[in-house]
Amino acid sequence: MVNRNLGFYLKILVTYASAVTILNLALVWKVDALNSQLFTLKAPKGLEVGQRCPPFLAFSTSGESFQVRFGETEPRRIVVLIRSSCPFSRESFPFWEQLAKKLDGRPMIGIVTDGVGKAREMARKYSLPFPLATVSEQALSQFKISAVPQTLLIESDGAVLHAHIGLVDSGVISEIERLLNDPSPVNASVPVPPPYTAFEEEGF
Repeated sequence: MVNRNLGFYLKILVTYASAVTILNLALVWKVDALNSQLFTLKAPKGLEVGQRCPPFLAFSTSGESFQVRFGETEPRRIVVLIRSSCPFSRESFPFWEQLAKKLDGRPMIGIVTDGVGKAREMARKYSLPFPLATVSEQALSQFKISAVPQTLLIESDGAVLHAHIGLVDSGVISEIERLLNDPSPVNASVPVPPPYTAFEEEGF
């Protein structure tokens, strides 16, 4: 009788141990899968050097529309893509301000990706030396963005001369200034992707 009971309890114990082992293996597999998703980092996307930025319709914070065109008679321009909630966009403001003051009349525009209401809030809160605007979702999709901030130097014909995704620093500004003052930049710069903590993913 005792041996029979002992055998019964041993079977229960073995079954329980097997179940725990299977559960642990399943949890380990799940954690590994989650870690793989978390640490398989993808480079952020946007317009690349050599690609062309199409003309687009923009809307000022006062609601007025204006066309951003490209052509032989148009100057080189700076386009920055900003999201109000992105800390790296805000941390880039001093460097963009520095750049805007050296443009000698060449245009610079900040496109706020999360709507005209946020653009108006940012315009009131920050005294930026360049205008903020919004564009339609269709126009925004032409920039192919997956993360902000982005800083673009665009040639008069719409060709992208410099594209930087992520937090802006003095090195980025110096490179843009060099290209701005080069009458015919042959080696348009392709920046090294920024640290993966230096941008905020967009929902596009």
